[in-house]
Amino acid sequence: MAQHTGETEAEVLRAQLAALEAELRDTRRDLEELRHKESLYRGLVELAPDAIMVHDHQARIVYINAAGAQLFGADTPDQILGTLATSYVPPDMRGTVERDIDRVIDGDIHITRLDQRRLKLDGTEYQANVAVARIQWEGDPASLVVVRDVSDRVQVNAKYEAAEALRREAHLRLLDAIDAMNGGFALYDADDRLQVYNRHYVDDVWGKDADFIRPGRTFREIADYGIRVGHWDDADETIEKAIEHAMDRHQNLPSSHDIHYATGRWMRQNKRRTRDGGVVAVYADITEIKKNEAILKESEARYRQLLEALPDAVCIHVDEKIVF
Repeated sequence: MAQHTGETEAEVLRAQLAALEAELRDTRRDLEELRHKESLYRGLVELAPDAIMVHDHQARIVYINAAGAQLFGADTPDQILGTLATSYVPPDMRGTVERDIDRVIDGDIHITRLDQRRLKLDGTEYQANVAVARIQWEGDPASLVVVRDVSDRVQVNAKYEAAEALRREAHLRLLDAIDAMNGGFALYDADDRLQVYNRHYVDDVWGKDADFIRPGRTFREIADYGIRVGHWDDADETIEKAIEHAMDRHQNLPSSHDIHYATGRWMRQNKRRTRDGGVVAVYADITEIKKNEAILKESEARYRQLLEALPDAVCIHVDEKIVF
């Protein structure tokens, strides 16, 4: 009976030992997998082009990758390890950065992203995009920080904004110059839509129909409207013919045309094609010129009638040529 009991105890011990050995194998396998994953993650971190570092709860850098050391201007990561994270931001920002690190480690902020000024070992300042997240490091709360140098992007953006400001200023100056012109001015884009015009184009060219004029109107819409409401004196033409002639003058450039308004005024319209396929139109009030021409023609007619009524022969020579 005792022998049977001893064999039973031995079998139990062997079973327990086998279970322990199996558990040890599983543990070793798990450890090996963890080491493999850690090696893989560490390799990925080391290959990353951005600076990746870990701050402990005292804001000391306990890990930094090779890209981070290079960004900070260090020869090796060892030059950075153990230093305060706030050493790499300008003095006026250190209080804010310390509070942000504490808030992340305390769990008040899970992850934050911001743009901020940063310092290298030699004191050189650069612009960085920073992402911070709370992690566990060797059993204690810590913050994982990713830093990307965006100085080039900031400089490009600054140059673009400066160029854009100059463009806007130049555009405003151009609009001021256009508005200061004595005559009407209108600019149509390559799709024949009205883009820019001055007050004379509204007040002098359109007058009472000015409410119809607005950016985006096509020239055909404007011409069609002006002709149908009788804005121009085209009594000798049908509406369709008048629109056709207006479109012809607008498309076959350069063109010049004297427009007679129903009110009796005259405007001279000159159009040219722009380099991008648009149309620029300039208008000048020639009402006085037309009146003077009419007076001159009337005077010439009366003078001719007077000469024709004379009983004697009359001859007028101009440059040795008989003109009358």
